[in-house]
Amino acid sequence: MADRFDHKRRKLQKGEYEEWIEKRQLWRYKYRYTDSKGKSQTIYSYTLTKNDPIPKGTSQKYGDSLREQEARIQQSIIEGIDNSKGNMSMYDLVKYYIEVKTPDVKPTTLSGYKTVEKFLSTEEFAKQKIQDITEPEAQLWFDSLHTKRGKNYSSLRVLRGVLRPAFTMARKAMWIRQPNPFGFEMLQKRYGKVKEREALSRANMRRFLDFVCEDSHFSRYAYGFMILFGTGLRISEFCGLTISDVDLDKKILHVNHQLHRVRNRMYVEDSTKTKAGARDLPLNDDMVECFRHVIQNRPQMTKEPVLKTADGKEYTGFLWFDKNGNLEVAQHWENHFRWAVKKFNSIYKKELPSVTPHVARHTYCSNMASAGMNPKVLQKLMGHASLDITMDVYTHINIDDYNLLEMVNNKQYRFYKMSKLPVESADDTDEDEPEMIEIEENDTDD
Repeated sequence: MADRFDHKRRKLQKGEYEEWIEKRQLWRYKYRYTDSKGKSQTIYSYTLTKNDPIPKGTSQKYGDSLREQEARIQQSIIEGIDNSKGNMSMYDLVKYYIEVKTPDVKPTTLSGYKTVEKFLSTEEFAKQKIQDITEPEAQLWFDSLHTKRGKNYSSLRVLRGVLRPAFTMARKAMWIRQPNPFGFEMLQKRYGKVKEREALSRANMRRFLDFVCEDSHFSRYAYGFMILFGTGLRISEFCGLTISDVDLDKKILHVNHQLHRVRNRMYVEDSTKTKAGARDLPLNDDMVECFRHVIQNRPQMTKEPVLKTADGKEYTGFLWFDKNGNLEVAQHWENHFRWAVKKFNSIYKKELPSVTPHVARHTYCSNMASAGMNPKVLQKLMGHASLDITMDVYTHINIDDYNLLEMVNNKQYRFYKMSKLPVESADDTDEDEPEMIEIEENDTDD
């Protein structure tokens, strides 16, 4: 085969070609090759070598000359990297990852995945080939999302929570060679702090509950508010409660499922957030009376709503309904809390901080910890998978709120009652004691 040359009289290698692009009035190079899967592929570049100047008006990046690309392709073939898959966009990778994960995740998780997918569908950065994205570029993109688009730490963490495992999948499948571009550490000082859900003080909890009990409008939610503060339930567990979950005689609340709404469709998840979340929660007398009132005053239904789990198990007899007789979900109670606090703060000079169902859960945990409950017992009541999560509550307790002298004199902290005092010893009653035996250093055990 005769030698071939480009317009600069440089010899072209096997698979290399040059063509004139009339529209741009530029020469362009292309390279044809067979990938590791036996498929024919073609790449393009406006430069042949790294020393060629990149023509103005093109989007070509430094390092993308034809022969630089060829070298990467040959290395990929040797390593078994699938360049055809590496050419897919980041958005397409995320779509593929979600498709793979869909059968294994909960509907709420899938809803979060879809939110990320929708966001990426309009992002210019997500159009890049996955094999071209580096960690510095990914981090600069996150910086831009934070500084120019107002995305906070929590939003970026959710986004990375999909992108990082998607790129891990791509690397395991040998679609990319570079390290995971989203493997970087997310620093709060860089992207802003997470808004902490602080527990209410006991005084503020009482002020809030006193207000809703006496208010002509919000008193209708008072028993629900008290149950959330008095049981520490997750809001999805609370909304999923049915009559059969409440054993008033044994004073036990069976917590073993959740109620969710995703894309206007309600469903029951026949499990809790974690395995440890399934629990029998003991009810004190106040909580028994709250549940008794809720059950007795539950609206009478001509037709009870029945919801099914993914495997067909039916649930009915739910406790919480709105004024139209529809089941209430987390968003309803978020709103009940928000509007109650707004009205409270419009009346009283000393305002309340933000109060949500999860703040009520934190407050319950904090109150139990403050009362001296054993951390392992509290972990069980909260349904925490790890004791570390429960112990985080103890780190938020303000030691200045305690009278330490009063605490150590509390009966529950006294383990031996000094009803008898030791008799005074007399010198002439000393009994003979064994002589002290001195042991040399070399006589001791190792």
